[in-house]
Amino acid sequence: MTHPCAINPELEGCAETILQHAATKVAGEAPVAAVATIQEVIVANAGMLTAHVNAALSKVGEWVEATETLAAEQMPLLVQEIIWFEVVDRGFWVVLGVIGLLWGAFAFRWSIRNAQTRIAAEEAHTKALTRIKDDRNEYSAETVDCAFTALHYAVPISGGIFGLLGLFWFLCNVIDMLKPLVAPRLFLIEYFRQLTG
Repeated sequence: MTHPCAINPELEGCAETILQHAATKVAGEAPVAAVATIQEVIVANAGMLTAHVNAALSKVGEWVEATETLAAEQMPLLVQEIIWFEVVDRGFWVVLGVIGLLWGAFAFRWSIRNAQTRIAAEEAHTKALTRIKDDRNEYSAETVDCAFTALHYAVPISGGIFGLLGLFWFLCNVIDMLKPLVAPRLFLIEYFRQLTG
């Protein structure tokens, strides 16, 4: 335990103790009668120590009151922020999923419509493509038809990929987005349980 004179040298009886301690270091031993004990220093300075303890306790009391006031005023706002952050966070993925689903639906509709148009107008399409020259300076339908064929496959494939991703994002996040809106207390219980566990 640290001696009170080491903490506050202005205490009563500490001047002699500090001088005696210095003499002990020089002489190698201390006379027993000149050294003040911890109990003597505490008893002699009880009033001042009590004032310091009371000041510290009143400061702690002020901090507790300020914390209670802050908690009472800010807790409802904190709960609202937690709920709305979860809704917005999950809502982003739901919206992204809906966009993916829309792209998949558009690509599916476009590929069906384009296939019907392509089958119906195959001859007219071939005649229009024969006007474009290939590398041999010959007019050929194959040069441009290859690019159109790649487009016919790329749009449905990308639509299928984004459509499945959109469906996945939508289904995985729509319940988590709706839970804070429909059952906020249940959501908060689960949220704080995850924080503690």
